[in-house]
Amino acid sequence: FIVFVEVKTRQTNYFGEPFVFVDAAKQRFLVKAANEYITRFNREEEARFDIVSILYNDHKKDIQHIEDAFYARL
Repeated sequence: FIVFVEVKTRQTNYFGEPFVFVDAAKQRFLVKAANEYITRFNREEEARFDIVSILYNDHKKDIQHIEDAFYARL
């Protein structure tokens, strides 16, 4: 696999956990960037899209690694 990782960081989850901000538009952008990278560097591995969600403040630190967070929709 070649793994593309989107990292989202927030100080509060008042508006939702950080990973929920990787919406459909952001996913399309990431897939387009990944396709460009794969083409430019002639990579042959299967692509995987992960999200690292980081919530931190003075009271709490929470890191989630979500493997296969979404699939490329071509």
